[in-house]
Amino acid sequence: MKNIRASQERLAKEKANFEVYKRTEEWSAVATNKQVWSLTKLLSKERKLWNNACVRDNDKFYRLCQEIINLKAANAGLKKKEVAVVATLEEANLARNRIEENACKNLHAKDVALAAVNRRLLEFEVEARAERARADAESAHAAKGEENYQRMLA
Repeated sequence: MKNIRASQERLAKEKANFEVYKRTEEWSAVATNKQVWSLTKLLSKERKLWNNACVRDNDKFYRLCQEIINLKAANAGLKKKEVAVVATLEEANLARNRIEENACKNLHAKDVALAAVNRRLLEFEVEARAERARADAESAHAAKGEENYQRMLA
């Protein structure tokens, strides 16, 4: 009987140890389960924060990309305008050069005509002086001839 009692005591002791072990296993499983759930919730929160940050960054990058596209389009438009302005400027410069050349030719032609008129004027002045000198000489000769005629009559 001693053996049976010792066996029963040992069995009770092992049952208590098994129950303690079982409880620690359950507690460990529950604690682990709670830990997994809290980590899952934390991971879910982090994932939401990460997704929100990605959405904000994507929106920001999309706006920046749109702005770059708009600026490239505006730049292309400005380049077309620049080409048109440069072409117009070159055309205006060519027209101005033609006008200047024509003005220089006209001025040269007028200078030539003016020189011819001045030359003719000088010729007329020389002829007029010569004519005046002849007229003066003739009138002096006529006056002398009249004097001589008067002397002859007297």
